[in-house]
Amino acid sequence: MKEARARRDLIAGEIANGRNPRLLLGQLRAAPPIIKPLAAWAVDYRESRIDLADQTREAMKSHLRSMQTLAERDPARITPGDVRGLPASS
Repeated sequence: MKEARARRDLIAGEIANGRNPRLLLGQLRAAPPIIKPLAAWAVDYRESRIDLADQTREAMKSHLRSMQTLAERDPARITPGDVRGLPASS
């Protein structure tokens, strides 16, 4: 009920100010931009690890290649279902 009242007040405020509430609601529903995709985070992590053996570094590269389907995704929006689907898609 609290959310319904907040939504009602938001729409009423937009109408009172002469704006189309549909435009604001569309903006709120739109996904925020990806600031840094998973691939960039993974590369930064790998580069930051100065204590890794060469074999471990190569293994990390291999793991990153297997995650190519998620490379351009926002890490905050990756779900457990996305990760479970990795072995099937590689």
